[in-house]
Amino acid sequence: MGIRHDSSAEHRRYSAGDVARFVVAAAIIVLIVAFCVANTDDTKVDYLIGDNTFPLFLVMIASAIAGALIAALLRRRRHH
Repeated sequence: MGIRHDSSAEHRRYSAGDVARFVVAAAIIVLIVAFCVANTDDTKVDYLIGDNTFPLFLVMIASAIAGALIAALLRRRRHH
């Protein structure tokens, strides 16, 4: 009653570049999480109009997401 594996199924092979990108991305995520855990104090964020106080880790996550979005947009534009 074990799980049967279809031997005719194709398995995706990953290139060394794919594995390297995954390892680097995983390392960056681990570093971001470590910094977030270590930085839970509140910080003041100034806007053009006013200011607010947020936990530092939220500011760091927002910055990381913004950076990733900018990089993705620039990469997409370069490929076209």
